[in-house]
Amino acid sequence: MNLQVVVLVALGLVVYTALRLFSAQRKAKAGAARYQKMLKICAANGGVPGPVDIPSMDALAPALAALAASGIPVASLINRFSGLSNQFSNAADFYRVEEKTKLFFTMVTARFPGINMPHISVTRKGLPGAPVWGQDRLEVESIAFTQRFTVTAQDNRLGFMLLDLPMIQWILDCADVNFDMFGDGLMAYVYRAEEGAPILNRAFELRPLNTDGSELELLYKFVNGFGQRIPAQLKAEFTAPAQ
Repeated sequence: MNLQVVVLVALGLVVYTALRLFSAQRKAKAGAARYQKMLKICAANGGVPGPVDIPSMDALAPALAALAASGIPVASLINRFSGLSNQFSNAADFYRVEEKTKLFFTMVTARFPGINMPHISVTRKGLPGAPVWGQDRLEVESIAFTQRFTVTAQDNRLGFMLLDLPMIQWILDCADVNFDMFGDGLMAYVYRAEEGAPILNRAFELRPLNTDGSELELLYKFVNGFGQRIPAQLKAEFTAPAQ
């Protein structure tokens, strides 16, 4: 190897190292700016730094046991929310891995005391890595809704009861939001991009949202409006037992 080749290789390594350093610094700066924006939005919506309240595994334990007993795999549901970061009491970032690809999301959670509902899930069609469960799939009368969302529920009647016309319209108005509800808890989340993360780009998949933290405003808006639109009949029928 002559001197000219050695110099070119060394120069290439220097450039590569400089680019990696610049990329890391840029990502760290973007991450810090994102956290500060999340901090401000969460504070305005009652969220404080700390472990996020995910109303999931405790409420889902009976449903998971029933599914497992019937031979339905539940690993995808158990592993659905992992890689938590930027945690607040009612919001967080998380990721999950699908086929060696990291998919990044933002969530907001809420509790509605007094309600004890079986599990229901409303998921945007085309969501990358969306899990497939063995629950019944529902199709409501709204063509616009069924074209954009997949609904699964442990209780079919519950699904139709929850998805009345005002709720369907609200979900359509907040069209990037997916959610799960079980027990008294709601978990709403959106798919987002993140610099440096591989983003699936096939035509049938959803476009990710941005990464600056502003998607929290949509999530809090959705959660607040959701609570206001829970049908009175559902509240009366799926009442939590007195303690």
